[in-house]
Amino acid sequence: MESFEEKRVELVKSLIDRGYLKSKALIDAFLHVRREDFVEEKNKAHAYADMPIPIGKRQTVSQPLTIAFMLESLAIKDGDKVLEIGTGTGYQAALIAEINRRGKIYTIERIRELYEKARQLLSKYKNVKVIYKDGSEGLPDYAPYDKIVVSCAWPKTTKPLLEQLKEGGRLVLPLGSAYFSQRLVMYEKRKGSIIEKDLNFPCVFVPLRKGCE
Repeated sequence: MESFEEKRVELVKSLIDRGYLKSKALIDAFLHVRREDFVEEKNKAHAYADMPIPIGKRQTVSQPLTIAFMLESLAIKDGDKVLEIGTGTGYQAALIAEINRRGKIYTIERIRELYEKARQLLSKYKNVKVIYKDGSEGLPDYAPYDKIVVSCAWPKTTKPLLEQLKEGGRLVLPLGSAYFSQRLVMYEKRKGSIIEKDLNFPCVFVPLRKGCE
């Protein structure tokens, strides 16, 4: 039987071969972060399947391919201030922390049980702040951000998030209604103007919900 480490290496090789993982820092992060730690015990055997995995409370940890594509699109630099909306149990935040050791990551989770799990799992990363709140309006308290990534379907205006983005910053999110008609979109702020780019990547994320549970 293959070990988790062997499966992790195989997944990373597959993502590289298919062109989704490109940068050395992100490749190293995928090799280092143990996805099995971020899923429920009953799902650990599937930790390195390239698919979303349930983590409870009708939420999932996203497909590795999708995460790789989003983080490569963001082009996070070491030292960036990053906002993540939708922590889940913290797998993507851990990857960001690995490539951004000199920066700061603020990650928001609205479900108390997942927030508590993420806070525990991410406690070794001193540059990650896990926040329990509704993320539908972003996190203006610590704005502006170099990079913003959203891990839930975003059916509403992006104005609050764009207002929290630094000049030269990037925002990547799945735009559209829950469970259908979603597409990954990237916004860049250049000289005060917003440039929108469709990343031509269909996706299915859990819906944005307001309020905390």
